[in-house]
Amino acid sequence: MESNIFFKIIKYIRKHKDRITIIGIDNDKIDRDYDMYKIIIKNYKSSNINFLWASNNHISDSKLSNDNFKYIKNKNHKWFLGHYLKKTLKDEYCIILSQAYEGTNRFNGYCIGENCIKRTWQLKYLYKKFKYDKNKKYVNENKKYQLLTDYNEPLMLFSNSYYKGNKYGVQDYININNFNYILFWNKVHEL
Repeated sequence: MESNIFFKIIKYIRKHKDRITIIGIDNDKIDRDYDMYKIIIKNYKSSNINFLWASNNHISDSKLSNDNFKYIKNKNHKWFLGHYLKKTLKDEYCIILSQAYEGTNRFNGYCIGENCIKRTWQLKYLYKKFKYDKNKKYVNENKKYQLLTDYNEPLMLFSNSYYKGNKYGVQDYININNFNYILFWNKVHEL
């Protein structure tokens, strides 16, 4: 059963389909952030509201980690997608990152080795509960979510594949200085 938020998004897209263009920008290689940037800029219209829904560090204005950099072919492409977008779009590019205190995350495989050198895909999703105590001070029981500008804890960086060696199955923890806002959820439910 998918979430209510997912259904609301689908209904909105269907209702406004004549005003919305959905562009698939990802490919299945580590050296992909610059490719994604080129596709976005090719389809970017300044007269529209352009919304990028992405995961992990791809949206951040930061360099690739050393692990990522090791595996890309073109060493000139050493930045995440967000850096190229920020450089081109300047203040038109605003980054809102989502984070939660507790919930359930869905994984579709296991990562093996540093930087997920190899993945084993699962036919059924893996569901893992998490409660990230570092975020407890941001919990507000009167609200489902909050848009925060003052946030100073490392964020959990979930991947679609589970890392066995990590308590929450996350890939890494990221610095929040590369984001404009944090959309903070008290609790997230599994999709």
